[in-house]
Order: sequence, then C-alpha cells, then structure tokens
Amino acid sequence: MTQNQMGTGSALIYCRVSTKRQGEEGLSLESQQAACVQHAESLGYTVESTTQEVYTGSELWDRPLLARDRNDIRAGKYQALIVYAIDRLSRNPIHLALIAEECERAGCALIFVSEPLDSSPEGRLIAYVKGYAAQIEREKIRERTMRNKYQRVLNGKVPNAGCELYGYIRDRDVGVRLIVESEAEVVREIFRLAGEGMSCHAIADLLNERGVPPPGAQRIARLDPARVVAWHNSAVANILRNPTYKGEAYAWQWRTGRSSTGSKTPTRRPSDERVRLPDGVVPAIVSPEMWQRARDNMQQQSGDHTRNERRPVLLRGMMTCAICGHRLRPSWRRRNWRTKGPERTYIYRCPSHAFEGKCGAKSIARRPVEEWVWAKVCGALRHPEAIAAELQRRQAEGPDPTLKKDLETARKNARNAEHGQERLLQKYTNAENESVPWEMVEREVARLEGEKKRWQATVQELQGRLSDQSKAADQLEHVQEYCKRVAANLDTFTFEEKRFALETLHVHVVANGRDWDLTGAIPFDLDDPTPSTANELGYDVLNRVS
Repeated sequence: MTQNQMGTGSALIYCRVSTKRQGEEGLSLESQQAACVQHAESLGYTVESTTQEVYTGSELWDRPLLARDRNDIRAGKYQALIVYAIDRLSRNPIHLALIAEECERAGCALIFVSEPLDSSPEGRLIAYVKGYAAQIEREKIRERTMRNKYQRVLNGKVPNAGCELYGYIRDRDVGVRLIVESEAEVVREIFRLAGEGMSCHAIADLLNERGVPPPGAQRIARLDPARVVAWHNSAVANILRNPTYKGEAYAWQWRTGRSSTGSKTPTRRPSDERVRLPDGVVPAIVSPEMWQRARDNMQQQSGDHTRNERRPVLLRGMMTCAICGHRLRPSWRRRNWRTKGPERTYIYRCPSHAFEGKCGAKSIARRPVEEWVWAKVCGALRHPEAIAAELQRRQAEGPDPTLKKDLETARKNARNAEHGQERLLQKYTNAENESVPWEMVEREVARLEGEKKRWQATVQELQGRLSDQSKAADQLEHVQEYCKRVAANLDTFTFEEKRFALETLHVHVVANGRDWDLTGAIPFDLDDPTPSTANELGYDVLNRVS
C-alpha cells in the first residue's frame, strides 16, 4: 500500500527533535504531532500511541523510546508508523533503510507527512537518497563552518563564537579583544586577593557582599529576569586558571562531542591542537608575576585531594536530565529568606543553559534522592535470589532481538550491494559495443561500493553491540557473588564503599524534580515482577568488581 492510499487500523506517531531549541524553528514536537494526527485521520487510521523524543537523528540504537516502538511494530501492534519528515526519523540512510525494511516485514506502512513516498522500490530508493543527501549536507555544513572558524584562528584573530570573556569585549571586525575597564578592575582584585591566600569561596562571597555583577549577568537577565545571579567559586577559579588575563591567549581549545546519553559534552583539545594567538591580539589585564602568584596559592589550597574527597557527592556523574539528557551537576542554592530555610540547599541541576539554552528541568534535592537510591540498592543487594533470576532470564532470552534482526538485514544489504557490483561488471565487461556508457557504469560501481562499505560498517557496529550484551550477561554472575559478600555489611559502608557499589552495579538515575527513575545492571524494583525498561534494553554491567 502506498502512503497516499486509505488505510485502516491503529497508527503510531513518532516525533523527534535533536534539542529543545528546535521548537523555536518550527520543528517543535507539538507541531509535528498535530500534523501527523491530521494526516493519520485523513488516511483513515486511528492514532493508538504517540512518541515524543529528544535525541540526535544520527543515532538509532541508543534511542530508548524508538527501540520500544520498534519492538511493538515487530509484534504487529500497529498498522502504520507516521512521521512528519524523513529526517525526523533518521538522518542516516542506513538506519532509515533498516526501519523501512522492518516495517515492511511487519506489514506496517511507513508514512511521512511532508514527503509523500510510496513503498515501491523506486520510493524506497528516493527515501534512501534523501536520507543520504541530508547526512552529507549536514556533514558539509559542519565541515565548512569549522574550516572557516579554524582559518580565522590561524589568521591570528579571536573567534567570534561563544560568550564574551569577562573583562573583555570583542571587536569582531578586527578580530581582537578590548579591555572593559570596569570588569578588568574586578579581575585585578580577584588576582590580588588570591595572591594573598584567599580561597575562591571567600573571594566569591566577598564579591557578592559588595554587589559586584558576576560574569554573564546581563545575558542571564535578558533570558530570565527573575533569576538571581551570583558569584560562585567555580567562576573565580576559571578566571584564575585562564592565562588570557596575563596576555597569553589561545584559541581552538575545545571540541564538542556526544556522550553515551546523546548530550553534547565539551572536552579540551590536546595542547598540540590549540592555536596560540599573536601577542597584542588580547591585551593583558594582570602581570605574569601576579597571575603566577595567584595560581600557586590556589594550587596549594587544593593540595592532592580529589574532588570527591573535598566535596563528596554520592551520585556525581550518575544522573542525567529527563528533559534534555545532559548529565546533572551537583550544586547548591542560597537560603530562601522568606521561608528562613538553611543557609544552603544542596541540589543536582541541569547545566543545559551553558550549552543550548535552559531546557526547563527542575532541580533535585540532593539528600532525598541519594537516600532513595541507596535504599533501592540495599534492597537489591540483600536479595541475591532476584539477581540470580535476572541472570537466568537474560541467559534464556539471549541477545536483543532488535539488534539480531538489524544485523541480519545489514548483512543481506551488504551482500546485495556486492552482488549488484558483480552483475554490473559481468554485464558490461565482455561488451563489444563502443557505445557502452562507461562513465555511468563507473559511477554506479562506485556508488554500490560506498553503499557496501556503509552496510559493512553497520554490521561491525551491531556485532560489537551484541558482543557487549553477551559480556554483560556473563559479568552478572560476578555481580551476584559481589552482592553475597557485601549484603551483611551495607549499614556500615563508608562513602567510598557506597560509590564503589553504585559503580559496580552501573547505577544510573534519570531525574526531573521529584520524578526519579533508577536503572542499572540488576533489577532494583523488587516489588514489580516485570522487567524494567532498562533491563529490556540491555544495560551493561561494569567490568570492575571487587
């Protein structure tokens, strides 16, 4: 059935955006859903379920909601999968082809609202080409943008991207930084106090008492006028660490990648990749001697202690935002003077405002969520029989059926591309006709070669994922032994032992306000006999067990 023909039965609507900010560009989840519902009704389908997901379109097997929907499609639950546009389902043509073939096997029509395509071989080819073109165009735009930025840096100019550095303002045309004297005086005061031995916390408190606006205060006020901004020790420490303030400026220091959750994670580039800007492009605010004295005092205060030893936070690095997927950061809020609460309230908060704009997630009180997680972990560790049952279930269930099906499809399509090359070469190799369009034949052979390599790369990726799942099931036996050893001593665990237990069990919390979801290597909800979504999706177990 082509997607323009009338249909009957239940339909699943899938909507996706990469970030919350895309809602401002006319691609909001709500507008996609409305268009899909209207199209489903016009074709005679009954909308049975709607999925809204915030995830990059270049990923497939890491999207938990899409994985759940694919299981339902294979089970024959829906007669149609309706998506607003091809790139809303996937920007990768290989992933798009996998889903299209899966829908065809299950008798589920794949329908795009804004790009009507039929289910004929020609229609599937057009869909593949569109997806491939979208992926290529995305990479071209990214490569072109990065090349222009890098060339600007090599020309000795300050990059125009990013926020202004405190104490400076950019002359974007000339490509230099100019000193903002009102902020530069604050920078000099910070270095002077740090050189005298004052801690970053004490400097931040002093600046707040004096009412000095912190970095980014004007920008934050424009975005959220009701938000109270203040100096934090991290802002002071960032200023003290930055060699730009002594006139030693670098560019091309950071790169942005994707974490396991899909969120953007900036990481510092190796020193040999950073570009030193010429002297004078960024004028010094403090002397090199003052900068070094402040740095030496700050390092003496830090000592050799790790961050967890100085500020122990049980779930550091184990929590992600339920709205945007960023890793939550431990932080604190000042006293609410109207309620006369404690001096500080310790929380976990989403740092999305620092990357893509605030996602709107609520902060999480630190103590309640840590106590809740540890209680769940203790309950599971005291029931090794539940872990044994989970081990038996995974061993009986075997590898993820979605990955197995996708692996079969990827292997088949890789063979088809190879056979297509062979048939094409056999057809024209012995041809004596001089009018054979050799240029067209060469292009087609090259296209099939590229398609074959992409499918072979997908095969290798899927084989790796299946291998990881098999290892996770084997490692669960070691986790079971660990639980038996520690079950009797849980009440006397130190902070370090608790952290080790959480890491061993691959604890992960997805949270927003008071909504918490705990997943890991073993079932934590012992009152619910049905496996959790985390277990169905095959969460891994850490290799490290005591």
